[in-house]
Amino acid sequence: MKSRMFTYCCLLLLSLPLLFACQSETVEIKRVPMETSELFSQKEIDQAIETTIDYVDRQFDYCQLISLGYAGDDEEWFDSWAEQYGADQVIILTSSFRVDENATQTGFEPGATHTGWNWILTRKGSGKWTVSGYGY
Repeated sequence: MKSRMFTYCCLLLLSLPLLFACQSETVEIKRVPMETSELFSQKEIDQAIETTIDYVDRQFDYCQLISLGYAGDDEEWFDSWAEQYGADQVIILTSSFRVDENATQTGFEPGATHTGWNWILTRKGSGKWTVSGYGY
């Protein structure tokens, strides 16, 4: 009985490095510096950025954001998207991201880096931002 317990403990100790080696590394997303917006407060932009980061973590788990920031004030562009989505407000963020080397069934080239990728977020009134679209 003691030798079995000793064997199990040894196996557990030997497997610990493997467990830690498989943990994903935390990556700091570079927030792109921006000009002051006349349309949105810094808090509203930060909320849109956090919403996008959460969305990418859930829906694009094969991608790693490199940078993310506000695309700038373009009221005409925003109004066009707001009309298309039936929203009161739209904010557009721009990003760059890297696609995982093993992501073969995603529509993205494995290992590729994409820049200038837009995230279109909408909201009604002063509610929470929702990612409604994305792409070039």
